Amino acid sequence: MVIWNLYSYLQNLVAWMEKTKMEKLLSPSEAAKLLNVGYRNIIDMIHLGQLESIKIGRQFRIHPKFIHKFLEKNKYQNSNPFNKWN
Repeated sequence: MVIWNLYSYLQNLVAWMEKTKMEKLLSPSEAAKLLNVGYRNIIDMIHLGQLESIKIGRQFRIHPKFIHKFLEKNKYQNSNPFNKWN
């Protein structure tokens, strides 16, 4: 009976994830590859509060929208293209 309840729960969870289009959470290693930086840079950015993350147990996970927010916040905008020091 317990196995059937677990199986039923997992079926419902998968159906809910498909219905809500839940995105995969990235590990710091996957985020590092995506941003073309080192693993330690990602961990440092998390600890400094520059990159949002979710802590599950002892591991960090990063939602793709957190990476998008980080990129938007750190986007370089040159206000005067003729002034190379701006």
